[in-house]
Order: sequence, then structure tokens, then C-alpha cells
Amino acid sequence: MRLHPNVVLPALTSLLGFGFAGVLLRRFARRPHVYHLVWALGLVWYALAAGSEALGGAQGWTPGLYRAWYITGAIGVAALMLLYPKLRGSQVVGSDLAHAIPLVTVAGLGHLQLGHIDYRLLVGLLLGSVPGIYIGSTVSSRLPDVMMRRILACILLVMGIACVVGG
Repeated sequence: MRLHPNVVLPALTSLLGFGFAGVLLRRFARRPHVYHLVWALGLVWYALAAGSEALGGAQGWTPGLYRAWYITGAIGVAALMLLYPKLRGSQVVGSDLAHAIPLVTVAGLGHLQLGHIDYRLLVGLLLGSVPGIYIGSTVSSRLPDVMMRRILACILLVMGIACVVGG
């Protein structure tokens, strides 16, 4: 039996995420700095998402597994907003993009090397996401912070409801 990269890479990523989270939690136990705890929690959520991706690659994607994969990102953003209430909404969105873009790039290059790219789908995603990122970052930097937090809260609420209901 040959292990497929869609299973092996996310599984290894999940294990590394949990391992690094453990290292940060030990550091937090020795010297309690909030940023150690925040990064550890972020890595745990990322490891859970990668683990669900590995399960999806091994057993096939189910609606519940697909929702679990996406909800981890939403929980991470909500945790950032709760742990750092003085962060501006644009900073929360920016920190989410700052880690998501390199991860997606590396994953995309891996799929490109394996020949798993649907170019029509890729073009559609880029045509929607690149302008969306530009417009979102431009608008978020100009909106008052209270309004930005309300917009983010509404988006997270709608995503949560959609995940629970099955959208």
C-alpha cells in the first residue's frame, strides 16, 4: 500500500503543529508570557485543521470533516480578538493573512509538483480572492475599529451557523 501525499503531508504538518505547540506551552509554564500561549493555541488549531485534512485525504471528505477544517480558522480569529482586545480589526485580518498566504503558497506548489491542479478552478479562485483581499484590506484600514469588529463578528456568526446547519 502506497501512502498518498494528500494524507502524509497534512499528517506530518499536524504532528509538527502539535509538537511546536507543546514546546511553546512548556515555555509558557516556565515563563508565562501571553504570546507563548496565543501561539501555542494557534498551532493547536492549525494542527487540528491539518489533521482533519489528513483524515479527509485518507477516508474521503465528509460534510462534518469539511466544516471542522474551516471552523478552526474562524475559532483562531475569534481567539485573537478575545485575547488581544486592543488589536484593531485590520491587524487581526492582517495577521490571519500573514500566516495563510505562505501556507497556501507552499501547499499550492506541492500540488503543482504532483500535477493536482485544476487550472479553471484556480483562475476562478484567484479572480475572486485577489480583488476580495485588496478590497477587504483597503476597507478595513479605513473603517472605525468598532464597525470592523461588528462586521467580523457577523461574518463569524454566519459562518458558524452555516457550519452547524450544513451550509
